[in-house]
Amino acid sequence: MALALGGRARRLVSGTLVHQNGCLHKQTGSDRFQLGEAKAIRLLPRRTNMVQELGMREEFMQPNRELETNYDFLGEMRQRFLRFKRQKYLPEIEKFQALVIAQSPKVMVIGCADSRVCPSYVLGFQPGEAFTIRNVANLVTPVQNGPTETNSALEFAVTTLLVENIIVMGHSNCGGIAALMNHQNHQEQHSSLVERWVMNGKL
Repeated sequence: MALALGGRARRLVSGTLVHQNGCLHKQTGSDRFQLGEAKAIRLLPRRTNMVQELGMREEFMQPNRELETNYDFLGEMRQRFLRFKRQKYLPEIEKFQALVIAQSPKVMVIGCADSRVCPSYVLGFQPGEAFTIRNVANLVTPVQNGPTETNSALEFAVTTLLVENIIVMGHSNCGGIAALMNHQNHQEQHSSLVERWVMNGKL
């Protein structure tokens, strides 16, 4: 899945080159570019059959009804929390206690709500490093349209937390952007909430 970074995030990855294998490598000399510039981005070819490419056998594609029935989702979440507390929280308890008093992140990330693209996972943020807000299609709406969660978070990050960098983190195969591009200007009362939201991208 290809990612696109915008805003002041450009300088964080300047002087890199995207090769066909999708890896980032340092580029020396005068032929340098910034990943935030659209003309410099070469996205990977779209994977048409990821299951086949990974060599997964057909039986793994069939849902296991017995496992689905017996799977304890809440129990799994509880175990994950206890594992976090045991392996991360308690060994670094002084760090987490300091975060209780105050936060001073250097960066704000405006990301998409898509479950496949987690900013902390992709960019390796630790607790306290990034002030994050996510919405469908990572949009920032005009303030003139009224307050939104994203605008209020942006105001807080800039005026109170004094963040130094703002990253608008997009990604490929975004359903929200697809809805925006395919929208046919339906009457508002007949549009879904998603359609009405992503229309902010046309303003």
